[in-house]
Formats: sequence, C-alpha cells, structure tokens
Amino acid sequence: MAKIELKVKMREKIGKVPSKRIRREGNVPAVLYGRGTTPVYLSVEESDLMKTLSTLAGSTALLSLVAEGDGALSGKLVLLKEVQIHPVSQRVLHVDLYEVSMDRKVSIKIPLVLQGKPVGVIAGGVLQQVTRELLVECLPLNIPQKIDVDVSSLGIGRSLHVRDLVFPEGIVSKADADLTIASVVAPISDEELKAMEAAATAPPEVVQPEVIGKEKEAEVPEEEAEAAAPEAKVEEKKPEAPAQKPVPESPPGRQPKADREKK
Repeated sequence: MAKIELKVKMREKIGKVPSKRIRREGNVPAVLYGRGTTPVYLSVEESDLMKTLSTLAGSTALLSLVAEGDGALSGKLVLLKEVQIHPVSQRVLHVDLYEVSMDRKVSIKIPLVLQGKPVGVIAGGVLQQVTRELLVECLPLNIPQKIDVDVSSLGIGRSLHVRDLVFPEGIVSKADADLTIASVVAPISDEELKAMEAAATAPPEVVQPEVIGKEKEAEVPEEEAEAAAPEAKVEEKKPEAPAQKPVPESPPGRQPKADREKK
C-alpha cells in the first residue's frame, strides 16, 4: 500500500498553555507512542494534516514521519490512532500517532463501501446501511483503504451480515459474525409515516405512582354492606334517676315537730 509522508516537529513543553500557543501558530499538538516505547510529544502542521484526513485512506494509511531536527524519528511508520475535533469549529485539536512494526498485526477500523443496486430497491424497497466501518486485524502492509460490499442480490426484507462478506487475503474480521451490514426494507406509505410521526409527538400517558405499603380499601357492594349490618339495632339506654335517700323514721313515743306545733 502507498505511504503518505507527514511532517512533524519536536515540542519540549506540554500542557494547555503550550498547546494553545501551538494551535495559534497553525499547528496541531500530537503524541507518538507504541508498544514498549516512550511517548514523544510532537506538533504537526494543520494544513498537512487536513490534506491527509481528506483522502479516502486518511484514517487507515501508513504515515511515514519526516521530522525536522531529529533524524531518529524520520522514516518511522505510524497510524492515526485518534483524532480530537472541536465540536463547534471542527478544527483538529490533537492527534495520537501509533508506531507500528511491519511484522506485527494491528487492529484497525476499515470503511465499508456498498456496491451495486439491490433487486429490492428496484422493486421499490429502501436500502439501509447499518454498519459503515468494520474492525479488522492484519499486518500494516495489508491494511486496505476500504472494503467493498456487494449488495446487488438483496431483496426486500433481506439483510447482509459480516458472515456473508469475503475479505481480502490476510484480513481477518474482529466483529461479531451476526452484525448487520445493510438491509432492504419495504417502503412506508404517507399514511403510515404520518401515523408514526403523530405517535412520536404525542405526549406520554401519565401514570400515577402507587404508594408502596398502603393497602387498598376493599370495595363492598351496597347490598352486601346492608346484609352484613346487624339485624337488631341496640336501643339506647336512658340514664336512670338518682336514688333518693330514705327519710328516717321518728323514734317511738316522739311526734314530729310539725305535729307538736299544731297542738
């Protein structure tokens, strides 16, 4: 496979402030590392890096370093391991370069490119690409720029999986064999589309939470409630009148005072 040269410079200081200064100068902070090697901090010209990323093989190409002032780095073969992009400006903030050995296999994601027009699409179906890149393992010199996937035989309701692919020699898939690559689905009518949109925008039904530990009161029919009531009502008891004290009798031979006064 073709190699792309990438110019790099050594940088002594690391951190947020030096990185900001490097970006203001039109460069991108970078770090080079590999198996059993000490990380080396570099800077890359942003224009050169963008040219590399804009090519089809930008993320999978072998990059040959051309270092200014350090002959030990020149000629090293690396891969773009990670590229950090600013979410608003879309400028490259940082790149990780991974040094590879020509006799040691590497794991890398390769773009999948669909080829052909499915028979299901000719019949009115819609082609959907579910997976756009695949993790494979191979030697650095065998890294392909892309993997072509023939979907011309797919009918409506049919899918293509990883197990159906034929890989170039020296390429081994690291993905699940049942992973779906592409499928052809039946078209959706305008009425079905409107119904799906209405269901998606409808407010969800609010369900009141049930209080845990609170027993629900049993609902008893009115007839059963009356039957369960006691047949005889208990009469209310009237309060009894207080008992009167007995009047003591006069001793024998002595008349009451009132009778004596009459005499």
